[in-house]
Amino acid sequence: MEYWIVYSLDTFQEVYRGSGNPGSSGYQPLPEGLGLIVVPFSVISKGDIDVEALRAAMNLFVDASAEAFRLQFLTAGAGQAMTYQRKEAEARAWLLDNTARTPFLEAEAFSCGVTIAELVPVVIARADQWEVVGALIEGERMGAKDKIARGETFADIVKVGRISWQALVEPPTAAA
Repeated sequence: MEYWIVYSLDTFQEVYRGSGNPGSSGYQPLPEGLGLIVVPFSVISKGDIDVEALRAAMNLFVDASAEAFRLQFLTAGAGQAMTYQRKEAEARAWLLDNTARTPFLEAEAFSCGVTIAELVPVVIARADQWEVVGALIEGERMGAKDKIARGETFADIVKVGRISWQALVEPPTAAA
């Protein structure tokens, strides 16, 4: 079973609750100005909102949405993350000493038909770009979790979870 709370996007106050088969929340027609959050049964099981259960659920939601946004820039998987880190370390070591051991870079350079010297600046540029984006995501994620911990009401907590991840990486638009 899936449980959800519909709330006002203006005030973040609860409007109504619903439940249905898993995935059914995605088929709920929402009038303009309303949002929906899927919650574990523990959040609503006692009648009133269980704020501690909501905090836990919202922390998981923030982590999951941050990870989903990261995947616009990275390939999923712990092994892939380790590979990115290793390639960056090898590239930076190669800049200091071009006789440094670089098995990941050597394999990629060979497969792509380029030299290590051509590959190193590409790997470093990608790592530097990710550092900026990754830091913005992590700062927003941790800030949200801090605000969730301090939130006292449904509105306080749910409002924090509505993060516009894309806004972190879009350049600001000029005022008209």
